[in-house]
Amino acid sequence: MSKNKKIIGKLGEDIACNFLQESGYQILNKNYKCHFGEIDIIARIARSIVFFEVKTRTTTDFGYPFESVNKEKIKKIFIIIDYFLKENKLLEYEILKNKISYCFKVASIILDKELVQACLYSNDTQNIDFKKLKIGMDYSINIIEYQQDY
Repeated sequence: MSKNKKIIGKLGEDIACNFLQESGYQILNKNYKCHFGEIDIIARIARSIVFFEVKTRTTTDFGYPFESVNKEKIKKIFIIIDYFLKENKLLEYEILKNKISYCFKVASIILDKELVQACLYSNDTQNIDFKKLKIGMDYSINIIEYQQDY
């Protein structure tokens, strides 16, 4: 993966985390890795744990970001989710007792070209004040939920 794609991907994840926190989510884990793969963000809101895949693009020339999440990717993510729940003993205690629920969502982000240029110019996302970014001007975001029917 090129350095530019990594910077854009990190920017999308940082924007998603900020957006989720402002929407009332508590971020539990970023870039959770296990031997099955990775989940970008694991967050909690009320009595739900939500697993997010973040897809970021700078244009829609090749479709919307969420369109790159195919059936195989969804199937793999649910395997990672099951592993996370078992590893943290949530299946045994919380979920089986109906104390919490869980779901998988995609944060689909399209970045403004000026924001992308600023990040690529500075070669980092470290200097960006994410609280000052505005939806509709600096980025657009859609949250799409997927069911486990695969």
